[in-house]
Amino acid sequence: MVQFGSRKLSGVCTIAAIALIGGCQKGSIAVDNSGAPKATEAKVVRQDLTGYAFFDGKVAAPPGSQASVTSPYDVAISEVLTSVGHRVGRGETIIKMNLPDVKASVDQAEINYRAAESAYAAAKTQYEAPVREAERALSEARAAEKAARVALQSGGSADLQAATETRIQAEAAVQAAKASVNSQILGEKQQLDYAAEYLKDARAGAKFANIKSPITGTVMTLDVKPGQVVKAKEPLATIVDLAAIRIQGVVPPEWKDKVVKGTEILISIEGTNSDPFTG
Repeated sequence: MVQFGSRKLSGVCTIAAIALIGGCQKGSIAVDNSGAPKATEAKVVRQDLTGYAFFDGKVAAPPGSQASVTSPYDVAISEVLTSVGHRVGRGETIIKMNLPDVKASVDQAEINYRAAESAYAAAKTQYEAPVREAERALSEARAAEKAARVALQSGGSADLQAATETRIQAEAAVQAAKASVNSQILGEKQQLDYAAEYLKDARAGAKFANIKSPITGTVMTLDVKPGQVVKAKEPLATIVDLAAIRIQGVVPPEWKDKVVKGTEILISIEGTNSDPFTG
């Protein structure tokens, strides 16, 4: 037997067996002149039936295939996101703890970030008009330079040098306008960066309020519910990777020819409820 939390998991193995019986082929009954049945022949056919043999075994769980989930704090549980029989993935949040200070920090950090984001957007709108005008002039200068080059290639006349110089000056004007805007909204940009970093830290702290599954497997026991106050290191759930467990049992000598690869095994788990589960 293997101890899973406060419950035991035991295996009862069912080995498929073959039993042979005889059966008579269905036919009509013959009678003689007096009306009495007379002897007749019937073909005996062989039929196979499946039988079962039961023996006690134990479940062997390799290292890493089972895990006990505990609480890191003395705390109240706010949410339970899984149930017995549910398959969970490694790192999946299965229980949330009620840590008011952490939640308040995240809420405030989100408010601060939204306010900083709005202030930064408003500042950009206010000071970016010169940038948009410089970008429009640059677009016109590039078009004029291209037209001058095409005209010369076609044998016409154009002042390509002047057009090129105008385009270079327009590019410089765009860079100067952007630098001016960046300096004017530097304060708002710094506040947005600070707010983003604070929010990141707050959310990182909030992760400690989530209890995650340490392995991928099936929830075998779950001894916690929302609102319950638990102690630090108190077992809350047991998770087992059912695909990794093995059944060990002593097979009677007379069954050694029956236990072959592909033989069906029925496992009876002691100590759990009758709810079906997959895993």
